[in-house]
Amino acid sequence: KRQVRDVVIPQRRMLVAVVRELLGDAAPESAADLCALSIAAQGLFLSMSEGVRNELARQQEFEDQTIEALADHITDFSLAGIRETRRRSEEEES
Repeated sequence: KRQVRDVVIPQRRMLVAVVRELLGDAAPESAADLCALSIAAQGLFLSMSEGVRNELARQQEFEDQTIEALADHITDFSLAGIRETRRRSEEEES
């Protein structure tokens, strides 16, 4: 519980705040929460136990990917999703 209170919750709040800023004022708060959850889930998936991660890497042929390459992909993918969410929110507002 202490780790959740002292680490996870503050990190989540920071991530939601950054996503909220990127989404703009037209997007509902729930959109920021969902985008932040999606970003965190990608990292959590890759941080599963080493054995599971290695087997998935072998099957999906990304074992040669560096941590930096995976981080770049998650960043690019997430920013594209945030841009699309922002575009839809602004479209709905007008």
